[in-house]
Amino acid sequence: MWFTISKLVAPVLAPANLLLGLLVASAAWILWRPRSRAARRLAALAGAATVALAVLPIPDLLLRPLEGRFARPVPPPADVAGIVVLGGAVQPEMSAMRGEVALNRAAERMTEAVALSRRYPQARLVFTGANAALLGSANTEA
Repeated sequence: MWFTISKLVAPVLAPANLLLGLLVASAAWILWRPRSRAARRLAALAGAATVALAVLPIPDLLLRPLEGRFARPVPPPADVAGIVVLGGAVQPEMSAMRGEVALNRAAERMTEAVALSRRYPQARLVFTGANAALLGSANTEA
């Protein structure tokens, strides 16, 4: 149940879609009340925010602290019990069509897993992943 709700609500709450909705709502407000100064200001603010997010590297600046939050351990640990490879690197439908693994922009998850499994051959290698589509095929990554 939660999976279905999250798949239906997440696109509405995406920041770009919220800005677009705000822009459309302010445009409708301007059409309804052409002299409304607040509607014009809201439209200008939503438009400026949309352009700023599209042109400036704001999303990258916001993500950088999250991506660098956990640094690699130096020196690497002497012993590792397991390696967990997170899903999201494989395109299940494309892989099923071609009969071979098709990777996307997150392919480094797989290449790093190979490097780690060579460094720690005794470690158990676990792959995660599922089909995140609300409707569609039963192909999964794991």
